[in-house]
Amino acid sequence: MDLRFNQVKQAVLAKKDKSTKGVVDERIKLLLDVLNAQENYYTTSSCSGRIVLLHGEHKRTATFLYCSHDPVQEVPQISFPKTGLVWLKCEGAILHVACKTLEAASVLLKAAQTTGFKHSGLISFEPKIVVEIKSAEYLAVPLCKDGQLLTGSLDQFLAIANEKLHKNFRMLDALIKCAVSESELHILSQQSLYTLFV
Repeated sequence: MDLRFNQVKQAVLAKKDKSTKGVVDERIKLLLDVLNAQENYYTTSSCSGRIVLLHGEHKRTATFLYCSHDPVQEVPQISFPKTGLVWLKCEGAILHVACKTLEAASVLLKAAQTTGFKHSGLISFEPKIVVEIKSAEYLAVPLCKDGQLLTGSLDQFLAIANEKLHKNFRMLDALIKCAVSESELHILSQQSLYTLFV
């Protein structure tokens, strides 16, 4: 079991990032590094959280009009499509972590849930044990229909989305501190990951 887990871990971590962005989100990189450095875990996918404008009803077929993994300071200057719905969404962090044992999965789940990731759970037992760490921070607002803005202010919705993203980043920071052993905490210093990027 140990040998197979380690072989798969090395192969997965050596692979090129397959996301549309092509690189790991900077805000979640430290957490991934901490988890991947531990013998009982390796990460298979991740997103630190994002604010998006989507044209379309279904995620698989929708078109991204705008995407930011950072809080949005100004209203994006985009032209809205003349047909269909445009959604403003704020999606919280999500990551998938392969675990060597059920005990290791249980430890990680407890850390995730106690740091605010209430929607986390064990999503696979075979061929590998996988924990999904998922933030409950979410917002979905229909913003525009057939080229016309709907009721509400984009500024107000962005303020709510930014607030949710900031909360999400604080939870990531807490999870990092929980995942790092006491002897390594000094490496991170007293400055939180959240304050490093704001």
